[in-house]
Amino acid sequence: MTQVGRILLRSSQTEDTSPDDGILVGRALAMDHGKVIVARDTARGSRMMSEAVISGLLFQGADVIDAGVLSAPALGMCASRADCAVYVAGRIGRMSGYYLINPDGGLFRDEQVRHLDLVFQNPPKPPAHDRMGTLSYRDGITEEYDSRVASEFPGGVKCSVVVDCMCGAASDSLPGILNGMGADVMAINAQKDPDFRPDTGADGEDGLGSLEDIVEANPGSIGIRVNGIGTALRVVDEIGLPIPPERVFALLVMYLKPKSIAITADSPSIIEEVFRGRAAAEVITPHEDPPSDSGELILTRDSPSAVCDAVAEGAELGYFRGSILFGGNAAIGDGIRAAAAIVQMAGDNSLHTICEGLPAFMRERREYGCPLKADAFRRAVEESLGPLADRCTQYGDEFRIVMDEGWFLLRRKTVRDGDVIEAIAESGDRAYLVGLMEVVGELVDTILRGRQ
Repeated sequence: MTQVGRILLRSSQTEDTSPDDGILVGRALAMDHGKVIVARDTARGSRMMSEAVISGLLFQGADVIDAGVLSAPALGMCASRADCAVYVAGRIGRMSGYYLINPDGGLFRDEQVRHLDLVFQNPPKPPAHDRMGTLSYRDGITEEYDSRVASEFPGGVKCSVVVDCMCGAASDSLPGILNGMGADVMAINAQKDPDFRPDTGADGEDGLGSLEDIVEANPGSIGIRVNGIGTALRVVDEIGLPIPPERVFALLVMYLKPKSIAITADSPSIIEEVFRGRAAAEVITPHEDPPSDSGELILTRDSPSAVCDAVAEGAELGYFRGSILFGGNAAIGDGIRAAAAIVQMAGDNSLHTICEGLPAFMRERREYGCPLKADAFRRAVEESLGPLADRCTQYGDEFRIVMDEGWFLLRRKTVRDGDVIEAIAESGDRAYLVGLMEVVGELVDTILRGRQ
């Protein structure tokens, strides 16, 4: 029925949404939200699904502000002007779905999604015909957002950058912001095109081949690709090599010097190493080091809304699967603002050289069939930890055990073939990682054997 933080009514990996679903989402939201801002991306189906949710909202008596085509961060910035916001975004191969955004600019929290599920199961009664909501239109939000981001990154930047906006709403913001900073900008896929399809690699994932080629042909430049809605980015360094998303975040931690960051408990170790000052790479930055005793690393369960919560409550930076969140702004991924910070950083630093100086960590992941329900799994883990209990911290339904030279995490999850126990382990030493996975295997065996 739902995915956390994003309502995809009556949908799964093989099912699609329809305008009827959008109307029901709007009616459900209107039960608790009297004023709602709605915006959409450039996907072909987003206009229809936007009009569907607006119809549901109006029918159930909510007042609606139609903000038109925007990037998601721009909508997050102005979400505080209503009781909530709805962002309609396309999905390759399926009809557009809905991001639901709180007034703090962050995605709906888990409990809010569960509450809506109850409304879906028992749709509200129609109001009287004279209780319909009102519809108004709002322009200028993109310009306001651009101005706010530009004010954080003054001009004079000496950097050449190739920008790929993936023909989405971010096209209206990113090239102009970077150009205003003084960067030498080459923009590709910077026109809004509802039929655009990204490059895909051999594994079917979003590829960076064309961007890498252009960067290689323009020595000294970097490449940045922002997803169409502006929530996440990819970066290519000065020699045409992609930088893994977690290392992009690590670069920003080194450059911006935040006093606190929020990441999920399974985030790569390089982020903590950099935040704790244990990486030896030198970075030129105008930002001062925070006091040595003031750094707060906030770990959360594997949920975008959990990271949103931490940022909304004061964390200066947040990271969730490629999306970077900035405290003091909307608590939603902002790839446009992150791109501006990376370009500013690259004006005085070599991203490639810094990344080469960062420590390397190895990660291994395994899945084990799990016949246990969620409550039984939690009890089984707690009863099976033994001497490891003192090294374990629980994050929701996840258990993270920190060892001397690495860590591992266990959680129960549902995949296409059924329920599994997912195990993730990391270490900077290959032999130690092998030992960690042996410990994981023994612990999982104890968990399953003890509950049969």
